[in-house]
Amino acid sequence: MKQNDLQERSMMRLFTRNNIILLAGCLLVTLASFLFALIYGGVYSLSLSDIFNTALHREPDMLYNRIITEVRLPLAINTLLYGLAMGVAGVLLQRATRFTAICPSTSGLVPAGVLAILIAIHLFELQNEWVVSLIGMLGSVFGLLMTYLFSLAIPIKSKGMRRLVGGLVTAGVLGMVLFISLMKWGQEISLLYNLQTGVFHTGSVLIPISLIFFCLSLCLSGRMNRRSNDDPMWLIVICIVMAAILTGTAVTTLGIWAMVGLIASNVARWLARREDYRIILPAAAMIGAVIMSVLNTLSYLIIPPFETPLHTMTGLIGLPLLVVLIWKEAVRYAGVSQAEKTFSN
Repeated sequence: MKQNDLQERSMMRLFTRNNIILLAGCLLVTLASFLFALIYGGVYSLSLSDIFNTALHREPDMLYNRIITEVRLPLAINTLLYGLAMGVAGVLLQRATRFTAICPSTSGLVPAGVLAILIAIHLFELQNEWVVSLIGMLGSVFGLLMTYLFSLAIPIKSKGMRRLVGGLVTAGVLGMVLFISLMKWGQEISLLYNLQTGVFHTGSVLIPISLIFFCLSLCLSGRMNRRSNDDPMWLIVICIVMAAILTGTAVTTLGIWAMVGLIASNVARWLARREDYRIILPAAAMIGAVIMSVLNTLSYLIIPPFETPLHTMTGLIGLPLLVVLIWKEAVRYAGVSQAEKTFSN
């Protein structure tokens, strides 16, 4: 009886007016950004009638039909799911570390995954989308391992700051290795292009992977709401593994977009106004999808018909946010330390 009462109260806290408005608003904006990407996300702009005619198969032999079904639609879906994957991965890493400045970029997952893909394509000339995605996942796991090892050697008392610094060191080291590799193999123009746009930007691996692990994370969101600092090890491991899988698959599909997970997750936290992962996870997923869809589409609109690289834009947006989060953590830790000293005296 008591357990049922607790579950009922939990559901009442979930389906509040503010939460429903937040999720419904995010969903509407996500659908609008997806439609925006379908219409303008390429060399040729399409009309709504072109899209509806293709969807209804009224004129299947039109050139626009092939553009939409073979290029525009897969690219729009993968762009949307890239943002979803990075937003969810950011929330999962922050839950595992209990530090809101952690994301796939600041923890070394993105550069490690990209470097692994670069080496694999250069040495083995891989063409299989699933194999390349698996290598990206393993590279992301390796980046996490490096972050953990570096964090052990950093003399900072705050665990969150120590993990963040370890991740930034990992990203810096792997970034240097990546730069040297590009200088060495710079004559391979297609390889350089793939690092930005992704190896399989119209492929299909990201679709099942992102949706499956998004659903799994939603199933675990209730468990993530535990307030205890003594988290079960299985929950931490599952969060980290899912984040690595999502990141490795995403960078394989659409390349490098820095700090998307950091922006999406923290905007979702700010909008949710409370630490409820049942709301934060879907909100971060949709916010990440909107960010990616809008920026990737704008890259085609700035200097048409050419694509303007906007991959650094998310990094420029995320960097001030990262500085603010670090400052807030430093202030919080200083306050805790001062309180402990006062109490001990």
